[in-house]
Amino acid sequence: MKKTSTLLLILASVSTISIAQVQRMVLHEVFSSSTCGPCVSGNVNLKTVFNANPNKFTCVKHQCWFPGAGDPYYISDASTRLGYYDTDGSFGIPDMYVNGPNKTNPQTYNQGQFDVHYGMPADMTINATYDISGTSITVNASIVSGSDISGSTNRLHMAVVERKTTGNVGTNGETSFYYVNMKMLPNASGTVVGPFTANTAITKTATFNMASTNVEDMWELSVVCWVQDNSDKSVRQSAWAVKMSGVEDAASQNGGIIALYPNPASQEATLRYQVKNSNTVKVDVLNSIGQIVYTKNEGVQTAGDYALDINTKNLSTGLYYVRLTVGNNVITDKLSVVR
Repeated sequence: MKKTSTLLLILASVSTISIAQVQRMVLHEVFSSSTCGPCVSGNVNLKTVFNANPNKFTCVKHQCWFPGAGDPYYISDASTRLGYYDTDGSFGIPDMYVNGPNKTNPQTYNQGQFDVHYGMPADMTINATYDISGTSITVNASIVSGSDISGSTNRLHMAVVERKTTGNVGTNGETSFYYVNMKMLPNASGTVVGPFTANTAITKTATFNMASTNVEDMWELSVVCWVQDNSDKSVRQSAWAVKMSGVEDAASQNGGIIALYPNPASQEATLRYQVKNSNTVKVDVLNSIGQIVYTKNEGVQTAGDYALDINTKNLSTGLYYVRLTVGNNVITDKLSVVR
């Protein structure tokens, strides 16, 4: 489905910077709509590819304003981002841009294409967290480059997405929608980051009250962060932010994590933790997009030190988050799984 636009053409140049390489998380910016018939098969196909590649991708779906009345969850970020990629004054949906300027159709996207993008090393790391308080969300991101990068053409983007929505049903038969963009922080143009000094972190923070957005459930939110070079639109790296549900000093009143080892783990990891006052205890392991892949309810435990063995042999290689809940307090730690 096509729609013309008078958006300004953006000229790209080629970056020649060569810096240290790390594993890439593949970013997918998808343009879709609940009123678009072909978008159905595109979304179904993408879900298949994503399910086969846990902990290897990030995704932001921009719900569009056409055809017809368009998706009711359309926000202006969608047209801004589509205009950013548009180079000939026309565009269509479903469309998808992988790791920046690599345009493809989500209906035909396949494992081979994914593997090509995943196999291209990134040149920086992003560690990000987010906190939710009422209807407000705060995102903190720390970016580290492996070597010096001059200039200021790089932008940090933060997209607050809802993992699943159902309130934007349109006319194409879909009833559930995934990774729906609710707000880009501070806006769809991003924040300038750089120049970079090798192995020196650049940190950025953004806060927004989501009460004015289409959010259905604050606790279904996730955040995708990525750094993009405006000189050629290439994405240097992307990452899911980690939800920090509890505050460490508050949690320490009831207990906390003593150790998590071995880390990285292959077959099994041991979580040692402390309970200071008799309380309910639960342990969850989450993947990089916030899905629970392991859970253990320990019930009420009295004060003392405890150890829990976590079976990791069936988990894919990647980064996970171990979440210890003691009463109403939550403590989170990172766990790497390797094969």
